[in-house]
Amino acid sequence: MPSAECRLPSAECRVPEWPETAGCRMGRSRDGGRRSRGGARRPIPCADMFTTRPTLQGTFGMVSSTHWLASQSAMAVLEDGGNAYDAAVAGAFVLHVVEPHLNGPAGEVPILLAPAGGEVRVLCGQGVAPAGASVAHYRGLGLDLVPGTGPLAAAVPGAFDAWMLLLRDHGTKSLPTS
Repeated sequence: MPSAECRLPSAECRVPEWPETAGCRMGRSRDGGRRSRGGARRPIPCADMFTTRPTLQGTFGMVSSTHWLASQSAMAVLEDGGNAYDAAVAGAFVLHVVEPHLNGPAGEVPILLAPAGGEVRVLCGQGVAPAGASVAHYRGLGLDLVPGTGPLAAAVPGAFDAWMLLLRDHGTKSLPTS
């Protein structure tokens, strides 16, 4: 498949041409390149590269998740006046229901926070070992190693507490309204 070149000051990339059967030529001329008003060829910007996913833009806000119901719920929170943190918590709780095999309040969540004009921080919602899970306790049970599976390997879930901290410290809505 022939391609057009894209030259930028810091990089060079190859942009594949759209096949004739694609039904949309995205403003390209018949020879596959773009022409300025004078007819001279001009480079195709890298943003025009063909990908398998569309480029999305929002004018009000944007939400993304692994399930459409979570995205829809989070967007509804934004439309109701909530902020991004409120929307994240709402989306997470929906994911707990619609994808319990992937998400859940008994799981873990590392959160990177980047408030507007603020410093990037981490909210660690990862589970910690229970207070009674000491070396002496495991040895008292006749174990040399902490088991990798089963109830003795369990950690105290951190996801639910992390979502609650995120809502309390950065959200604008309360839990019932998120």
